[in-house]
Amino acid sequence: QQKQYFTILTTSGGYQVLRMCLLIVGMEKGYQVVSSVIEIGQYWWSESGRQTIVAIQRIMGHYVDSFAYYSPMAIRNENEAYRFIAHCPLYPKVKAIDTLHRNGFAGECHDIAPSVLIPALLTDSRAETLMKAGRIEHLRYFLSRARKIDEYWQAYKIT
Repeated sequence: QQKQYFTILTTSGGYQVLRMCLLIVGMEKGYQVVSSVIEIGQYWWSESGRQTIVAIQRIMGHYVDSFAYYSPMAIRNENEAYRFIAHCPLYPKVKAIDTLHRNGFAGECHDIAPSVLIPALLTDSRAETLMKAGRIEHLRYFLSRARKIDEYWQAYKIT
């Protein structure tokens, strides 16, 4: 049996949605391959960048990805498990809201987790500026060190 998390970036209404799923494939010699997909959770962002997480319940355990797989999806607090899954491979067919397209998002996350990139593009004009200028390495650096961009932005604009 093999397991792999993956994410799908899509839209619903006027919201940007990152769906997080678990693909489970069971293979045994002499038997048909059995596969199933379980949706773990969803990040929802409004056009103003407000974030909500709807997900299944986590259970106490030693592993990051310990979930009650058949629990109902409900609004949850963000935690390391959902952030971990949000970094997993992204399905290549991406849908984005118009606000994200306007802010420079062209469907590519450039090895930045969508759960980090999308709220930055929706709420921070500096991230939008870096994305539109093609300074992806700088954007990645500043998003991983949030306080640094506040310290260096005035000097960065001059260069």
